[in-house]
Amino acid sequence: MRVLDPIQTRRLLAAVDLRDPFGPRDYHMLVLDFNTGLRVAELAGLDVGMVSHDGVPRRILHLPAQLAKGARERQIPLNDPARE
Repeated sequence: MRVLDPIQTRRLLAAVDLRDPFGPRDYHMLVLDFNTGLRVAELAGLDVGMVSHDGVPRRILHLPAQLAKGARERQIPLNDPARE
């Protein structure tokens, strides 16, 4: 498995144009991915209700079977940076 070092991570986040209408979304998706290890299909299949309830971030992300690899649901803890 390949892991980005901190410099590569900062470069990737800096490459996101936050002035673009989709920039903030893309930036936060990357941060969520870095902190949870979600697979691309899992990340792309999320909806807001899976990561927050009434605007409050959840502590655990429940991935339904249809999103998770192997059609097995997963529970993923959300650390503070992921919840932010």
